[in-house]
Amino acid sequence: MVSPFVVNQVCRLSGYRSLVFTYDRIPANGQEVYPGAEVYGPYWGSPLKRNLNRATNRLLGYPWTLGQAIRQQGVRLLHAHFGPYGLYSLPLAQRFRLPLVTSFYGYDMTSLAREPAYRSGLDRLFNQGALFLVEGENARRTLIDLGCPPEKITVHPLGIDLERFPFQSRSMDQNGEVKLLMCNRLVEKKGIPFALEALAQVAFSPPKVTMTILGDGPLREEITAMIQRLRLEDRVTLAGAVSYSRYREELYRHHIMVAPSVTASDGNTEGGAPTVLLEAQASGMPVLATYHADIPEVVKDGESGFLVAERDGDGLAERMRQLMNTPSLWQAMGEAGRRHMVERHNLETQNRKLEEIYDDLIP
Repeated sequence: MVSPFVVNQVCRLSGYRSLVFTYDRIPANGQEVYPGAEVYGPYWGSPLKRNLNRATNRLLGYPWTLGQAIRQQGVRLLHAHFGPYGLYSLPLAQRFRLPLVTSFYGYDMTSLAREPAYRSGLDRLFNQGALFLVEGENARRTLIDLGCPPEKITVHPLGIDLERFPFQSRSMDQNGEVKLLMCNRLVEKKGIPFALEALAQVAFSPPKVTMTILGDGPLREEITAMIQRLRLEDRVTLAGAVSYSRYREELYRHHIMVAPSVTASDGNTEGGAPTVLLEAQASGMPVLATYHADIPEVVKDGESGFLVAERDGDGLAERMRQLMNTPSLWQAMGEAGRRHMVERHNLETQNRKLEEIYDDLIP
C-alpha cells in the first residue's frame, strides 16, 4: 500500500514534474495512485519486457525500463523514499550521474539496520548519496549513529494537506460517551497492549468510554485475546483495515487519538512520528502518545495532548482519565494542535522547502 505522505511529496510539487519508479509487481492505475505523475513498473508488461528488466537488473543493477525513462524524460534528480529504495537507486544515480536524495522514515534506520547486508549497503549509500532527509532530530541522531555524515542530513518534517483535515473542535457527546481512536497496523511498535491495559483501568467508571482500533496486522489474534481477557469486548471495536476516506471519517467521529508507540523487541521504532498524529491534530483532536522517536516534536505535551513514557500503562491510564474527565481541555488542545500543524506541517510550505532542496542539488 502506498503511503499518503509519500504521494503528497511526489504529486503535489509545483515546480517539478514527477516520474514514479515503483518496484510493485502488481500493475496499478498510475494516475489513480499517483495523480499527475508518470508511473513506471519494471515488472509490468509483456513477458519479454519483464525478462529484459530482470536481466539488466542483474547485469547493470537497474531495470532497462528505468534507464530508458531517465534518458527519454531528462530526469535530473532521484528521490528514494525509504532506505532500501535508496540502495536500489544507487546504480541509477551513478550510471546517469544524478544527485540521489533518500528519505528515511522508521524501520529502514532501526530494525532493518541490524541486518549485516543492509548495514553494509548503508555505508555505500551514505558515502555516495547526495542528501538524506529525516522527520526530526531524533531520526537525525539515529542516522548519524549509523555512520551518515551529519552535513548530509536535513531535517524535513512531513507535510499534510490541511484542506483534507478541516478543524473541528471536539466536545462531549449528548450521551456522555468518550470515544477513543487508534489508527495503526497491529504490530508491536504501536504499543496497543499498553493502550488496552490503560483502558481497562478507566473503562468501568464514569464517563463511559469506548475505543475503536482501525488497522490489521500479525498481532490481531493476540490483541483479540487480550480484549477478551480484560473483559473489554463491549468497549473495544477491532475494525480491521479500512480505506483512507473511511479513516478520515472516523477521525471526526471520535474525541481523542491514542498512539502509545514503543521500541519493539527487534529495535523497530516510528523513526519520525506516525502521520495519524499530524492528521488528528490538524482535525482538532487532542492526542495521547509517548515520548518516542520524534513524537515530542509533533505533539506538544500539555498543549496539544499528553505524552507518557513508553510502556507506562499506569501513566497512560492516568492521562486517559484526565482527558476523559476534563472535556473542557479538548477545545484548547485541539486549537493548539491545529496551530502547530499549520506552522510546521503545512504540505504547501513543506513541498516548497523540498523544491528548494532539489534546487540546491541540481547542477
